[in-house]
This record gives sequence, C-alpha cells and structure tokens, in this order.
Amino acid sequence: MNARSQIFELSVEGRQIDEVVASIFHTILFHRTLGKFRYKAEGSYSIGTVGMVDVDCDFVDFTYVRAASSEIDQAIKREMAAFRDALRNNENATSGQISLEFYQKKRARWPFPAECIPWEVWTLKLDIIGLANEHGEL
Repeated sequence: MNARSQIFELSVEGRQIDEVVASIFHTILFHRTLGKFRYKAEGSYSIGTVGMVDVDCDFVDFTYVRAASSEIDQAIKREMAAFRDALRNNENATSGQISLEFYQKKRARWPFPAECIPWEVWTLKLDIIGLANEHGEL
C-alpha cells in the first residue's frame, strides 16, 4: 500500500472523544471539499461553494471550521458515535483508533469485485484517561 498516512496520538477524557474526532476529521474534509455543482440542463451548470460553519467545542477549548454540509456532518456523527460507544461499552478499553480514508475505486472485472485503493489515510489513536475533578473524585 503506497498510501500517504498520518497518525495522531492523543490523550483525552471520555467526554472529549466526540469533539476531538469531529474537529480533526471535519478540518480535513473541509480542505478536501469541492464546490457545489448544479446541473440546470444539458450542458448548463453553475458552480458555488459548500460554505463553512464555525463550531465551538464544549469540552475542549477550541473552535474549528467545518463544511456547511448536513450530509457530511451526519456521516461523521454516525461513525463517531459508533466509535465512542464501542469504547464506552468495553470497560477495559483505555484506547482505540479511528481512521479517515481517501481512496480510488477501480472498476470490477468479472468475476472479481470492485477494488478500493486508499491514497491517503488519517488515523487518530486515542488514549482515554480519567482525571480527578476539583473535588478529588474520578
């Protein structure tokens, strides 16, 4: 595999998982997002922008920009929730990883299925930590 690979290793509290994953993945996708193409008729189209939205995090002192696309946002939230729930449902889990892949899909040649070849992979390795609050409790 000749894919370009980036790995981020971070330590986060359980409540910060969603915001950390969302801020990194949305930032990457914002820079990869193309404009909107609207086809009006045969040979006629217009090009616009997807737009952007500022997002303020609740549990991390951070603001990031994401594409103003509800489809992208819902897809990330769906995968992020599955990742978070898998970590929380396993009592012994102290770490986990989630990846965002960009790939090229090669057409299938009978009798083989279509092949997906990644050209860039972004991986987040999260160590889940528990910090004592201001009252000294975990």
